[in-house]
Amino acid sequence: MARIPLAIPASFLALAAATPAHAQQNFYLGLGVEHGWTEMDDAVGGKYDGDLTALDVLGGARFWQDNYFFGAEVETTLATDYNTDSFTGDDLDHVTRLRGLFGYDFGDITGFVAAGGTWVNGPLAGPGLDDSADGWNLGIGGEYDINDMFSVRLEAIHDHTDFENGSYEWHNTSIRAAAIVRF
Repeated sequence: MARIPLAIPASFLALAAATPAHAQQNFYLGLGVEHGWTEMDDAVGGKYDGDLTALDVLGGARFWQDNYFFGAEVETTLATDYNTDSFTGDDLDHVTRLRGLFGYDFGDITGFVAAGGTWVNGPLAGPGLDDSADGWNLGIGGEYDINDMFSVRLEAIHDHTDFENGSYEWHNTSIRAAAIVRF
């Protein structure tokens, strides 16, 4: 099994612990809908396209210093619809991500970048193959503050995972819209 890339989110959490007491922090929960375009490559050069639609729940913490923030976020899918051009009956049980975030507040809009680990559970390539994969993700997005408690988010996320001892790679590029509530 490949090493799970936890170094980035762990680094953000370590920075959070070292943040001065006067830095502002907030915790949040959210609900999102994402649509992704997938591609799977196998060891013999085969490529299989598909799509993934998911309902996500996410939560995290942000630590602010002036207009900058860093934080950590965990998310998982509540429901998925995964279809490929080659395999029928495919469905994923969960796509879970742990990400570190870094961003800047431009006023009502906050821009951010994210990176971390991805875990996929469910039959990616049909019966008889691994039912899980792990890898990494990268993201970029923005959040619009509706008020001090609520915001809406739009982001692009790219996942890259390996399974079957590296014989297969699964790539997913998603666009997600989410509603966020801060505490």
